[in-house]
Amino acid sequence: TGVSLEDIVPDGYTIGTINNGGIRTGNTISWSGLSVTNGGSTTVSFEATLNAPTGATNEYSNTAQIIASDQNDPDSGPNNDNGDQSEDDEDSAQVALEQADLELSISGNATSGNVGDTVNYTVSVFNNDALQTGDGSGIDVVVAVPNGMDIVTGSISNGGVYN
Repeated sequence: TGVSLEDIVPDGYTIGTINNGGIRTGNTISWSGLSVTNGGSTTVSFEATLNAPTGATNEYSNTAQIIASDQNDPDSGPNNDNGDQSEDDEDSAQVALEQADLELSISGNATSGNVGDTVNYTVSVFNNDALQTGDGSGIDVVVAVPNGMDIVTGSISNGGVYN
């Protein structure tokens, strides 16, 4: 009885639903008054959404620790996590973001021409993610049309827009 724990949620997440009576203060979620019987366990949980990466150190490394207990723990001390997870009353979990390795190519059906000829260009985007960790989504492709060329009405496909 009398067990309290906290989970310090890093900036790589947006905290959503907190279960089991947890209380949020900033980016820390705390649970208190938990009971853990001899040989048993107690579980608490919360939901979080992954944010876009910012490059911050450990932005997807979530850390939790026991911060108080009314019983002595002979092999660890509560509320002393220094980040190394060296005691059994602290732990962390890391999420690796899925990635897409996008490649773009553009090709035309002619390498030379005369004034007034129509040239068809094809732009292709390929996800060369050899690790197969992610699908590309929300991708914008911009093609700069050189001066002296005009877009043929109705020739842009796949939802493209000319402006």
